[in-house]
Amino acid sequence: LRNHAFIFTENGWRLSPLYDVNPVPYGDELSLNVDEADNSINIDLAIETAVRFGISRTDATNDAKDILVIVRENWEKLATAYGLSRRLIEEMRPAFRACYG
Repeated sequence: LRNHAFIFTENGWRLSPLYDVNPVPYGDELSLNVDEADNSINIDLAIETAVRFGISRTDATNDAKDILVIVRENWEKLATAYGLSRRLIEEMRPAFRACYG
């Protein structure tokens, strides 16, 4: 598996909630399947699969909505703050297309 990391806390090691996740402005598939047969980039699939990770459908739906708004309102500001050029920001814009759909 890929994109896993651990964080050492006062209570010991725990799985990192997010690691090595980078926006990609092309393609419609993930490196790993979301379920047994599907690796498509699809929020509905992620919500349907959430119950396997102890997240209710309602919580998954609400979390997805919250994340969408946070990313939509902040990705470009953060890219600018971290010094990405206007050209690179425009090249990366398609990676965030789900935020505007």
